[in-house]
Amino acid sequence: MSRTAWGTTTDPNALLSEHEFLGLLSSLKAPRVQATKLESEPRGRGHYAVVYKGTMLVQSSRIAVALKVFHRKNTRAELERLTKNIVRETRVWIGLEHPNVLPLLGVCPDIESRRIWLISPWMDNGNLSEYLRHNTRADCVGLVGPRMTLASLELTP
Repeated sequence: MSRTAWGTTTDPNALLSEHEFLGLLSSLKAPRVQATKLESEPRGRGHYAVVYKGTMLVQSSRIAVALKVFHRKNTRAELERLTKNIVRETRVWIGLEHPNVLPLLGVCPDIESRRIWLISPWMDNGNLSEYLRHNTRADCVGLVGPRMTLASLELTP
């Protein structure tokens, strides 16, 4: 058993072998990119993942990016579920094209730690929830209303 960055104990058998990890990478069907994490503390935390701010070189210019990495799992069964979720999220995200959805720029594999970082453009105002929390005078209906109307029209048979 070993300690992870989040203080939980992890079974070493819950880690993917290098062969399994490379197989997972090839199944993602997303471009591999190189990104650099800038900060040791995440900027965002969720139930399944954390997000760090980083940079990526694009056509000889450094751009700010978000690096999403999923929490480690303690058991082989949890790891298998996580692997399926990463594949599903990556395949769906790479195919999305919508003005209100940031693109997935690619995946940045870390072979040593057997972790995959999902890379997207960095937004200085964070996500919509953070923006509204910090900008209490924001026009919520103006920001979300038209999108909700469009979404309901798209769902109506």
